Order: sequence, then C-alpha cells, then structure tokens
Amino acid sequence: MKKIVLNLFFLISIIMLVSQAFAAEPAIDYEPNNSPDTSYEVYNNSEVVSTISSKSDVDYYKFYINGIADINISLTSPQGLDYDIKMYNENYKEVAGSKLPGENVDLINKSSLSEGMYSIKVYSFKKTYSDAPYNLSIKINDSNAASKSNTGISEANNINTTMANALEVNNNTSFKAKVSRLNENRYYKFVLGNVSDLDISMIPPKSTDLDIKLYNACGLEAGSSTNKDGVEAISKRKLLPGTYYLKVYGHNYAFSSETFILSLKSAKSALKPNNTGVDGKDIVDDSSVIKESTPISQTSKNVPKALLLYVGQDLPPFTDEDLKKMLIDDPVNTKEFFIVDNGAQYNTYMDSFGEILDIVTPSKIDALTKDKIDSTGILDSIKEDYKKLYNKINRNNSLDYFSNEVFDLALRLIKTDPGVKITIAIPGTEFHALSEEFIEPVKNILIKGIKERLDQENPEYWKNNIRGYYFSTEGLPYYYTWFNPDKTIDFSNSIVKTMLSFSNEIHQVYNKEFSWIPYYGNSLKSKEYYNKDQAVRIGYIANRTNLFDYIIIQPSYYFKADQKNIPFVQNSSKSNMVLDINNDIVGGIKNSKTLVGAEMEIDARYNTMGDNVYKGYQERYSEYVKAFSSLNKETPVAFYAGTRDEFFTEDVYEAVKSFFRSIK
Repeated sequence: MKKIVLNLFFLISIIMLVSQAFAAEPAIDYEPNNSPDTSYEVYNNSEVVSTISSKSDVDYYKFYINGIADINISLTSPQGLDYDIKMYNENYKEVAGSKLPGENVDLINKSSLSEGMYSIKVYSFKKTYSDAPYNLSIKINDSNAASKSNTGISEANNINTTMANALEVNNNTSFKAKVSRLNENRYYKFVLGNVSDLDISMIPPKSTDLDIKLYNACGLEAGSSTNKDGVEAISKRKLLPGTYYLKVYGHNYAFSSETFILSLKSAKSALKPNNTGVDGKDIVDDSSVIKESTPISQTSKNVPKALLLYVGQDLPPFTDEDLKKMLIDDPVNTKEFFIVDNGAQYNTYMDSFGEILDIVTPSKIDALTKDKIDSTGILDSIKEDYKKLYNKINRNNSLDYFSNEVFDLALRLIKTDPGVKITIAIPGTEFHALSEEFIEPVKNILIKGIKERLDQENPEYWKNNIRGYYFSTEGLPYYYTWFNPDKTIDFSNSIVKTMLSFSNEIHQVYNKEFSWIPYYGNSLKSKEYYNKDQAVRIGYIANRTNLFDYIIIQPSYYFKADQKNIPFVQNSSKSNMVLDINNDIVGGIKNSKTLVGAEMEIDARYNTMGDNVYKGYQERYSEYVKAFSSLNKETPVAFYAGTRDEFFTEDVYEAVKSFFRSIK
C-alpha cells in the first residue's frame, strides 16, 4: 500500500512539474483594440495571448507587409469556446477568414499578398467569453526576407526609392548599397520592439557627399546627419517602440557607382531606477525624439468655432472700430478667428537686400516632369497653364506683404481683446504640381517671421493668442497632380508633401495646430474616377493621416445650388470621418486623430429685405443652419461671411451672431 501511495505521489509531482514547465503564457491586455482604428500593431512571427472579456468584445491587430509575401495565421480558442478570425486589407475589405466550429484551430494561409497594411479580427462566434486566453500566431514569409540578414543587402534594394517601398532591415545590421543615379534616394524600414538606444552610421563612397535622415512611423523627421564628404552618424537615446524609416540620399543630387556602408545598432534602453512617475512607472526621456504626431486638437480644451477674416490687396481693411464692435460693443459671439488670404497668388518674396524674388520661375515650370501630374494631365498643356499664371501674377503680391497684413490685424485683435485665438493662413497656390517650392519661403516669412515680430511686441502673444496655421489650398486637383491612395505617407502628391512639411514644422517645432478647409464638391459616382475626386482625396487625408488637427469641409452649396452635398458634409462631421456619395468611409477606415467639421457660408446676397432674386440664397443658408447648428461641441466649425464690407451688412452680421450664439 505504501508503495502505491509513494508512486502516486511521485506521479502527481511529475505531472505538476511538467504542467508548470509547459504553462501557457499569461494573457496580455491589448485594449483598447476593439475597432479597426484602435488595432494593436504586431510584427512578423508574433505570438499573441489575450482574452475575449465580454459579449461585445472583439480584438483587432494590424501588421504591414513590405513587398509580396505569404502569410500563415492560426487561432487556438480556449477550451469549450468557439472563436473565429477574419482578415482585412487596408481598405477594410475582407480578404480571408476562418470559422471552424468548436475548438478546432482556425487557420488562414494566403499566398502572394501585395504590399500594404492588413488587420485581423478575433471574435467569439456565439458571443461567449472567458478569462481563459486564446493564442494567435502570425507568420509572414516575406519575399525580401533573404535580404534582411546582417551580412548585407547588396543590390536587392533596387526598388526602395520611396518611403512607401522602404526595404525592411534588422535593427542590428550592416550592409552595402548604392545611390547610383541622379536624384535617387534609398529608404529602409526597421522596428524597435522596446524603448531603445539607436546608433546609425553611414560611410559614403570616396568623394561623394551622401546624407541620412531618420523618420518615425508618421513620416516625421526624428534625426539627420549632413556632414560633408564624411561619415554620417545619428545617435538617439530612449527612442519609443515602433516603426522607423531611414533615408540615404545625395547632397545636391550626389551619386556614385560605388557602395556606401550603412550600420544600425540598437539596444534596449537602461532606465534609471529613480526615473519614475507618481504611479511608480518608468518615465521615458523622449525630449530628443520627434514622436508620431498626435494632433494638438486631441489635447485642446476647445475646438475652433471660428470666423474667417480676409486680408489682401484690393480688399477693404478691418478698422479698429470694426474690431471693437465684433468683440466688445456688439459681440459676434466668437473670439476665434482665421486670418485668411483672398485667393491672390503670392509667388514672390524679398531677400535681405530688398530685392523681389520669384518662388516659381519659368525655368522651374520647364523642368516639371510627368511623374508629378495625374495620368489624365497633359504635361505641355500644364506647363502652358503655369506660364500663363506666372505672367499674370502681380509681383508686388509678395509673402512679405501678406505677412505684414496678417501681423497688423493679429496684433490689433489681441490688443482689442486679449482672449482672442488666431489661426493664420498659408496662402494657396495654383502651381499645384510645384507646391513644394513654397515650403521654405513660407516657413521663414509667415511662420518664423510672424513669431519673431509678435515676440518683439510681447512673447505672450504668440504663446497665448496664436492657435496655429491654416492651409489655404482648397483641394488636390486630379488633372494637375498625381494621387496614389496606397502610399499613405504623402500619396505621391506634391500638395500633400507640402502639407506634410508644414505639419511637421507647425506641430513639432512650434507646438501649434494645423487646419484645412477643403472644398468637398460633388462626389463622383464613376469608379474609374473615384480616386481622382476631391471628396475622396480629402477623405484619404482626413481619415488616414494625422497631417491636420482639424479638417473643416466647405460645401459651396450656398454659391452653387446644383451641389447638393450638405447631407454628406453633415454626416461626415457627425461621424468624424469623411464619407463619399454612398456614405461609405473614404479609404475604408478612419485611423487618424483628425477632427472633421463643417464650414458655414454666407455673403451679401443673403438679404432678407431684398426681392426674390435672393430667395434661393436665404433658403440654402437655412439648410446650413439646420444641418450644422446641431453639431456637437467637439466638432470644429468655420464661418465664411465674405469680405469686411459683406460681413458688416446688417443681415449678414446678425446671421453670423445668431449662429455662433446657437452653438455656444
């Protein structure tokens, strides 16, 4: 009997030891990840252990495929439960799924998946749930995998000339590659799984000046090295986990048939024991890191409910008496203002010697290439259009002149009421495909320059009264600009690249907000032209990027009675995502933090005492009021009321006052 008891005790002990050795990994809470826009990002060869914790709980995970790849996904449900999986592409179209009954292991095996972002949904078939975890395995057999070893990349990287086509590499590696053509860039992508210290070095070919830049997952610059004819190095401490991009490029278009040597070394950061917050958790010192841009609107207490004030040549100016009426004597019921250009083309600026210089020149127009424009565009015709535009522009309409107008009105607004909040326009340009030419002059004159002038008056003015900047170009015209919806960093579009540069500057350098008031138009029904339509292009930017804190859609229905788009603008504003004519989410999903709102529109033709010729304007304006006065307090609103003289027409002024009162 003793022998049996001893053997039984020995057997139980062995079972306990084995069960401990093979105990399941503890479940990790990845919440919030119960919607596509809050998907938790996973990587190749990921093993996820988590739970379905309620009847309504579902879990979403996302991953990126670089190039062409095969994928194997498996889901093991907890004992006695039936969990299933679905897989979607970046347009949120289902591409695969598995709904095997009971405790069968659900499998998804897909071959030759194209490049892009994919998401996985884990859900309970019968709405049952448990504290017991499920196991999700994701394995990506990347066709580029052979080139990711530490031994080198050689010439396998012959397609990685854009950020969208960045070649994935190890975060600890060294390899050789080339920048072998004029104006060629090389992009590489890597992932940091922990808070990490990172050292990057690049040895260029002899007598060739190559430089490097580091970007985070949002495309924001996080570091650079621009030594002349020498070793380039970027060192970062306590970089946050996530995806990063590295760009190797020639200074002044330098290139060589010889190879450069690129090295990456990363290590998990050692956080100091005393570097803790009030909850006892480690604090990451990320002051030197430009993180993925979180629009400031997400931390602002109030979204803008703003009135547009127009300045420019040939426009009646706002007097001190006007400002006193608006803010003190007969308040218009808002202290938020956008100082806006009047659509004039500002193509010049003054150098330090007072000489007027062109921004876009005839030679730059001649140098325009086909890759900048849409497939429907005719290059020679576009060049001809741009030259006609260049010849008719008033060269005295300089950025310096506009800056003076903005500064003057902003200063007088602040001195009239210190509580005002001001957003400043970056003037639009009709040189669509050459938009990037305006980046540096605008940064120097309208952003840096206005800040310096306000600081001379009182540093508190910039800090307390300037809310941010507004991008005046109202759309992305398909004839003049190329737009690739699959390249969600900048959509291969000149205007979006310009937006991105300003967004980085305004958010990261100056900690201000960035807004856009694009024209919605009538969404086209033709599938062939879907990605060329204004509403669709606006939607991709609003729904898929964090370029802007606020995108406020202008219907133009007040001016164009045939554009019956108020319902679509209203629905977009209420749902905080841009919808197309079918009320579908443009881009298939909204994963940005941008807030979407609506623009009110009125002018002097709103005349309640006039004859019937104005009746249509009155009726259309009433539709705006009905649609947009009920928007919630977290929805941004802008109000177009024409020029100074139109705005101070009695009926218009009272209508504006009434609307702002109704949404307080």
